[in-house]
Amino acid sequence: KGTGIRGTSLFGGDVIVSGALGINTVTVTSDGKVGIGTTSPSYKLEVGGNAAFGEYLYHRGDADTFLRFETDKMTFSAGNETLLTLTEDTQDIVIIGDGGDVDFQVKTVNDTNTLFVQGSSDRVGIGTDSPETTLHVSDTTPTIRIQRENNSNDSTLEWAGQAGVRANAIHLATNNDLVFNTWNGTTLEESLKFSGY
Repeated sequence: KGTGIRGTSLFGGDVIVSGALGINTVTVTSDGKVGIGTTSPSYKLEVGGNAAFGEYLYHRGDADTFLRFETDKMTFSAGNETLLTLTEDTQDIVIIGDGGDVDFQVKTVNDTNTLFVQGSSDRVGIGTDSPETTLHVSDTTPTIRIQRENNSNDSTLEWAGQAGVRANAIHLATNNDLVFNTWNGTTLEESLKFSGY
């Protein structure tokens, strides 16, 4: 239907602009939905194919919540807090948070805190969202296992300071001995040994 305003057209019902083989069809439905590559859009905008964006994809009415595209980089921000950054570079990297107070939580079938990193304290919880130490493991029967991939190799647990390793516990592969070594002022020295069988 024509109007008295130059450059303006009114249509009663759906509007369809067809392209080659219908691939580039643009459809505007009577209830205000736009389809590109589809004639029956279910949302305000539905694209039946690939779409390209320049840089920012914003949440309407919430300018500090967006997805940003840069060359080989994607940034997810919510409430002006950068929560996730994906970068392809000489060394690819996935960064969670931006140095602010951001907690990281992994939920699984049987635990809501299978892994929890507390942003305010830099502590890590396994099975808890309130870690009280650098690493806090909580479970009904908590167990920590160190397993070597080859039985010909030793397994080692080390305690270190700013100057390096100052104590360790070694499970020897040769005879299953468990050896505790401590610093004698010059080097690590055997302090205690439990012999295997």
